[in-house]
Amino acid sequence: MILPVFEALYCGTLPEFVFCPNNDKWDSTLIQSIRHVRTGPHSSVHPTSERWAFLDVVRGIAALAVMLQHSVWHNFEAFAAFSISFWSAGRFGVVAFFLVSGFIVPQSLEMKGDIKEFWIGRFFRLFPLYWACLAIMAMVIAAGFQVTTAINPSNWTHWLINMTMIEGILRQPEAIPVAWTLGLEMVLYGAITLAYRLNFLHKTRLIAGMPLFTATFSSVMVPVLLHTRYPAGAVAVCAAIVGGLVLYRSHSKKISSNEALVWILLCMGSIAVSALFNYQDARDLANQLQPTRLCAIVSSISGFLFFLILMNYKTGSFYQSSVGKAFLWLGKISYSLYLLHPLVNDLIVVQDSPVLNVLVQTAASIAVAHLAYTFIEKPGIALGKKFIKKKATA
Repeated sequence: MILPVFEALYCGTLPEFVFCPNNDKWDSTLIQSIRHVRTGPHSSVHPTSERWAFLDVVRGIAALAVMLQHSVWHNFEAFAAFSISFWSAGRFGVVAFFLVSGFIVPQSLEMKGDIKEFWIGRFFRLFPLYWACLAIMAMVIAAGFQVTTAINPSNWTHWLINMTMIEGILRQPEAIPVAWTLGLEMVLYGAITLAYRLNFLHKTRLIAGMPLFTATFSSVMVPVLLHTRYPAGAVAVCAAIVGGLVLYRSHSKKISSNEALVWILLCMGSIAVSALFNYQDARDLANQLQPTRLCAIVSSISGFLFFLILMNYKTGSFYQSSVGKAFLWLGKISYSLYLLHPLVNDLIVVQDSPVLNVLVQTAASIAVAHLAYTFIEKPGIALGKKFIKKKATA
């Protein structure tokens, strides 16, 4: 129930895909994808940078997809119609993002083995850049520029609430249009921390099954009994987190590849069921941002397939090539790119040339993201590591 607003605000930021594969070929491909994952004898062993490179590539492409969704959407009417009816790059990107979170967050906490260290790392990873973005937005608004935001810029309460990063969960307007995902990320951290604290984080079936069943059941019963639409996008996010978790458990040999296959199919089925009960076959003219059933399913499941493909090819010469290194670099700046591109798109507009406008906005967003990563995000991460090191030696 925490996402009733996000689909209306940024339809372009949640993914889905039509699920009608040839069963034999699909099962074989997915099983092989999962079985190709290797790990050491202990789940807590810290992976090498090469083995985790695919996650940076997923992040980079996901952030680029969300950015292009928003830029192209506002420049090409035909693309806007396509991304509502058939496939949304933004929805694809957000599902890919949460697959990464579901995969890496439990591993991060289990590897550290310390809740305080985990939260210190997460805080310095997310908040310095996020607060800097809020400050930049406030200065831009004060300078008289028009930006896309849901808050009242003269209301200081809105700014203070947004500093918590959970304004969407508190049902408060969001200063940064794409920040709703960060609130969900914080919920994920809290849930994983609680599961770790209560010593049942290792119980994969429990922590995967409960949220997936609850979200899917709610997405069916709410429209049936209350005759109102359930935010099916929330189910897609939940399914992506669960999908990432079970793939991590398969990776660490805690569950079999066959069980992981079943969970992935359940996640995809959950997305399809929630879309069937909460979206329509045709575009909703009363809500131009609401996707069709086809788009809601196709976009999200394509995010799953993309993640599985890269997970299957997580090592190899590609990551040493120029293209591979470019995507790895894009993954490093993905958080900055994700947060800052809406503001860049608002400030940089090339009149009378949609194609040139998209190209300029893309180049500018990547350049600004690189600067933000270099001078804000990276130093923040380093500061967090210093605090952790200081705590360990105290």
